[in-house]
Amino acid sequence: MSKLLDFYRGEATDPEGRSLQELWSWTDDELQEVHNFIQWMFPLPEPSRFNPDAPLLTEDDMAAFRKGDLLRSNLGKSFERILAFLGFSLGTDRNRGQRPTV
Repeated sequence: MSKLLDFYRGEATDPEGRSLQELWSWTDDELQEVHNFIQWMFPLPEPSRFNPDAPLLTEDDMAAFRKGDLLRSNLGKSFERILAFLGFSLGTDRNRGQRPTV
């Protein structure tokens, strides 16, 4: 079983003991101060040069995200949280597919 998928399903924590739901609730200041969470919220298929504990996104993980409603929903929540941190939002459903608003 993939640690990343378990983390994104809310069934596991990252190596620091943080859940995905906990990361969503962080203040902007917390997101600014701590940097080793981002690879868990937005994993890549190559190793991180900065976080040796970061998960590697595999082909199997990508297939699970494509098929899993909960995984996709949680990835969307992560995306919306990072957009809010950066001062952006997706807007309403009728605006989906358009540029984020400031």
